[in-house]
Amino acid sequence: MSPAPQNRNLSIDFLRIISMYAICVCHLIAHGGLICSDASQLQNISLTFLKFATLWHVNCFALASGYIYISKEFKLNRIFKIWGLTLFYSVILTGIMMIFYPDTVSWKSLFVSFFPLATNQYWYVTAYAQMFLLIPVFNVALRKTSEGDIAKLLQILALLFCVLSLIPKLGRNFNVTIIKNGYSPVWLSYLYCIGGYWKLYGLTSLFKNGYFEHIKMPDAAFHMTKSAKTQFFLFCSLVVLASLLKISFNSSSLSARLEAYTCPLIFVNALIVMNMCLSHSFIRIERYICFLAPLAFSVYLIHDNNWIRELLIQRASIIIDCFPPLLCVPAVLLAGFALFSLCAGVDFIRRNLFLLFKRHTSSFFIRLKQRFLEKIIF
Repeated sequence: MSPAPQNRNLSIDFLRIISMYAICVCHLIAHGGLICSDASQLQNISLTFLKFATLWHVNCFALASGYIYISKEFKLNRIFKIWGLTLFYSVILTGIMMIFYPDTVSWKSLFVSFFPLATNQYWYVTAYAQMFLLIPVFNVALRKTSEGDIAKLLQILALLFCVLSLIPKLGRNFNVTIIKNGYSPVWLSYLYCIGGYWKLYGLTSLFKNGYFEHIKMPDAAFHMTKSAKTQFFLFCSLVVLASLLKISFNSSSLSARLEAYTCPLIFVNALIVMNMCLSHSFIRIERYICFLAPLAFSVYLIHDNNWIRELLIQRASIIIDCFPPLLCVPAVLLAGFALFSLCAGVDFIRRNLFLLFKRHTSSFFIRLKQRFLEKIIF
């Protein structure tokens, strides 16, 4: 494990790692059907708390993109790398499943696997690709527009996306057509702009400028939120509040919107988690972060593949369901760690095989070029 390159941000890399681990845990609960009417009430309540404690993951990924790419030169080949990796795992995993489960996976499924973005197999990659093409526009707008005007726009959009989406009928229609509970390029674009603004002016500036400029909040309030203990207390309070609301309104239409990425409670928790990561340097675990960060995105591509999801997550959930209710939370956390480690290990092997292949093909073409030149010259 080599030290971090100078252009890498250890705090953001650590955020991406824990966000991907949170995705693994959340997918085990959601896709595994661990919260259901057949489970005990204690298990449902405890896993509801755990689910809301991890639902910030997608928001943090998008925020981190804005924080990093606002100060980088736009390169279109980045999206081609993501597309190539997505295509590779989509085809390879479907092909492997077709060999071992020919009755389940058809030739049609293999053909469809060649078009992961068009078929929305990975919703985040599809939405991110659409958002990525607009990054040059976002970067110019964030740099050229005044700090106060950007703050006003972001505050209005926060009201529109987060608060109004909770209103019955109006919020439901708005969610379905535009932001889709956060599963859309519109929401990822908004988070990107928040992350970019954060990098340029700082997070507290968002609450001091714009429409908040006339509200004279004491500086002591901002200093208190910089404390790690205060941030952790606020994070836990929001998790408890969201969980209690979910349990209380489980049968209502509000229940689903509480789990949306656009929910104000989840959105604020994402800001808190990212702020806590940025406040630490993580120098002591630098080598581990540099090792795991490049593998994190592939963890999503592997475990959230349609066929792998059925094979791994649902079977793991059956095993977890056998545990006593008091042990279900530790069991899910351990299963999430095992899932993350397994997928990261697979991508580590893939990366090394690709590097080995690249090294040998490069040397082959160099030798071929030398021999060709020798024949021409002599």
